[in-house]
Amino acid sequence: MPTNQLKAVPTQISTSQDIVDHILNNDIVLQSSEMLHKLLKKYPDEPGLVRVYADQLKKNGALDSAADLYSKAAKQFLEKGKVPAAIALKIRQWRISSPTKATVNKFLLNLMQVAGDDTPVTSFFCQLNFRELIALFSIAEIRQLPPDHTVKKVGDLEDSLCFVISGTLKDSMYNTIDNRAKVYRAPNLYLKENDSFGDIYPFDSDKKSNSYIETKSQVELLKISREKLRKICEKYPKIEHGLLNLLKVRSKSSMDDSREKLRDTRRIQSKLELGIEILLNGSQNTSIYLSGYSSDVSIGGICFILDEISLNSSSEISSFEDGVKNAKVQVNFLIEDLKVSIPGKIVWLSQVSHEGRKTIALGIQFDQMSPKLKGLLMMIFNSFHKK
Repeated sequence: MPTNQLKAVPTQISTSQDIVDHILNNDIVLQSSEMLHKLLKKYPDEPGLVRVYADQLKKNGALDSAADLYSKAAKQFLEKGKVPAAIALKIRQWRISSPTKATVNKFLLNLMQVAGDDTPVTSFFCQLNFRELIALFSIAEIRQLPPDHTVKKVGDLEDSLCFVISGTLKDSMYNTIDNRAKVYRAPNLYLKENDSFGDIYPFDSDKKSNSYIETKSQVELLKISREKLRKICEKYPKIEHGLLNLLKVRSKSSMDDSREKLRDTRRIQSKLELGIEILLNGSQNTSIYLSGYSSDVSIGGICFILDEISLNSSSEISSFEDGVKNAKVQVNFLIEDLKVSIPGKIVWLSQVSHEGRKTIALGIQFDQMSPKLKGLLMMIFNSFHKK
């Protein structure tokens, strides 16, 4: 019997590191614990390899050793900022050996220290307490999928929430009108680590998928059934509150591919005071003028926070919410005597809590700019930083 199973390996293997890479990509499946142990001695800080070895030990019945290695790999992934991967390994570990409250709280503390609320998914898990996290982990299913695998088709029932642990998926979104042919709606989204998908809320609404989702690489998912999640939320309402925030972000991202367009540019964390003019129906004859500031700025766009003066007229915005989304805007930067106006459009709108008060945030994507205008905008940013 051969100890190793080899799939079609795309490149020539010339080093031990090549072997490790192919093992992690699932091109090579090592059934020899001895071979894995030797590779681990050479690459002790490769968490993916530690996880593979733990899987092998678990399969062979060495459960305590497997649990220890899952814990080690989770810690290594967390140190690398790989939050979903660390969470998946803690699920594996704690299903072998139930954790104490102190152990779970220590993991949550490490999670917050390493990742904070860097992403919506991380923020969702960081806000849970001991009982909530254990309850959620108890209903989670870890799935490993090959490339070119169809995860969801248009018209499928939205019956689960999925978190991407690793790999890449392509999400092609469509609008369906009654039972007519599907109509292409938006640019494709590419879902990666720290992303989530699944339109499962409200729980009592049987929604049909508007997406065709397929894997573009080897993918690992954390999957939670809608029905099981509903029952957990009845017992732990805080999970439902976190879920609402998570799904709100997902909804905003899918509307206009804004996530890809805004994340692909280098962001500058600055609190800049500015004003915007919203051109309702694309006309200056029906405009809304707002003042506020941004603490999240890039050449690609900004997150605009309304100040208290503009917030008093926020009901006017709420009444035009459907019209405001995708509305054209002029963003006005004023630094000393220099005023620069940048055209763009609103890609999302949300009520948020900022610095202890409730207000409204607008996600604004800038229009294409000339190199000269980009340079001028960078000068404004740099000038602000020097103050």
